[in-house]
Amino acid sequence: MTTRERTDPPRGRARGPGRASALALPLVFLGAIAIAALVLRAPPAGLFGAVLFVLFGGAIVWIVVSVLWPARAERTCPRCGEEALERIDPTETRGWVCRACQHRDETASVWLMAEEDDAPLEDIVLSRRNERPASGSTESPVDTVRIGD
Repeated sequence: MTTRERTDPPRGRARGPGRASALALPLVFLGAIAIAALVLRAPPAGLFGAVLFVLFGGAIVWIVVSVLWPARAERTCPRCGEEALERIDPTETRGWVCRACQHRDETASVWLMAEEDDAPLEDIVLSRRNERPASGSTESPVDTVRIGD
């Protein structure tokens, strides 16, 4: 790797928070201040209700956001910045390679890429369960535990 490759900024889409999240951040802070003011003014019984409301409301908001805006696989190469990442092996959920610069990471999870590619994830999981861990491995043999044992 040359010095030029290490110092050049990545091309392509910039990383970091997007414009929408940057605009929403002040609203989050204002909401936190409003909640803090309500908590300070509320009697103890009201405080308990407010805490329950925030906990259950937060859980419901989390579920709605997860359903309406599901996670997407990051396909931007950390080395060159191009959106060219793909799975190394279509029968595995680990490892990607960049089509543009051939940068590889065999240990990275590519589960979201496999979901987006409509891979048979159930077959992949079941094939991994049938494999025995290597001697001295820290992995547990998942196929030895059965329902009802």
